[in-house]
Amino acid sequence: MPTPRSGRRPGTTALLLGLAAGLAMTAGCGAPTTTRSVINQPAASVGAAGTGNPVPAASTPLPALPLPFDDYVFSPRQRDAYEAAVWVLVGRCLTGFGLAAPPARVSPHLDDQDVDYDAGRSRRYGVQDPAEVAVRGYHPPPQQKTGVDVALPADDQWLLALTGGSPPQAWGAPRPSTPTHRSINGQPVPPGGCRTAAESALAGDDTTVGYAALPRTVQLASYQESTQQPAVTAAFRNWSDCMRALGFGYADPLAANNDSRWQTVEATAAEIATATADVACKEQTGLVAIWHDAEVSLQRASFAGHDAELTELRRHNDEVMTRARAVLGTAS
Repeated sequence: MPTPRSGRRPGTTALLLGLAAGLAMTAGCGAPTTTRSVINQPAASVGAAGTGNPVPAASTPLPALPLPFDDYVFSPRQRDAYEAAVWVLVGRCLTGFGLAAPPARVSPHLDDQDVDYDAGRSRRYGVQDPAEVAVRGYHPPPQQKTGVDVALPADDQWLLALTGGSPPQAWGAPRPSTPTHRSINGQPVPPGGCRTAAESALAGDDTTVGYAALPRTVQLASYQESTQQPAVTAAFRNWSDCMRALGFGYADPLAANNDSRWQTVEATAAEIATATADVACKEQTGLVAIWHDAEVSLQRASFAGHDAELTELRRHNDEVMTRARAVLGTAS
């Protein structure tokens, strides 16, 4: 389950205990059911989004279809909350060294209707929204500013406190098994710095919190395997026949989606016409529902026999989110 952090020794500093102060109050509090939408299927969106003239806005992307995988990982909004809580704790740690905490701004993964979704995951089975393809074809929506945005000052002392290593050691680089002892203003820097101490206060030794190996592996494999399921390949053939009747020759939706002709700054008339036919044929053949059902079945089969591990994983994720929300002052 949790992966040990390289170089971290439990209980090494009073600073870590200080970061965790106040978190004990959350014990026994209810925690949300964890869901998450993650892009892991082969890249389906092509084109030079973000270059040249901006593509006009269209309708809100469709919410992602749920998968069993979602129950065992953080949703985009939960990931935002976790990251925001990490930076609150990082800020407290930095001020303990007499350093200024950088401002952190959260741009949540929300659409106009306050729906928690991942824009890329909503295209897991290709384009589906007639209004969207009428504007963009296969081009992806404009890049949304999401997650936690932090302005990192280029200051050696500040970076030492943050990372625990002297610059230019990159944040996230492998840590030495025996960390060197450094201090700032007489205060010892914890192994891995304030960032690792903050993560540890929330998630312990789990370095893959919210996105553990088992669900990650399952959802990567299930997409690939789903394209080979008899019901899905039959639906692909029906979709291809429908497209051919409309004047478009593609073996499956991925071939249409990844046509090299669509690698343009903006969607062309030909691309929009193809994508419009694609959506219509998906609706006519019921392809998306068939494909999604096949992947759900594959994921359920893959998770079978892992009940104890998955129960512990959900408990751990919920516990981490309870701590994160307590740090942010939003625990219920």
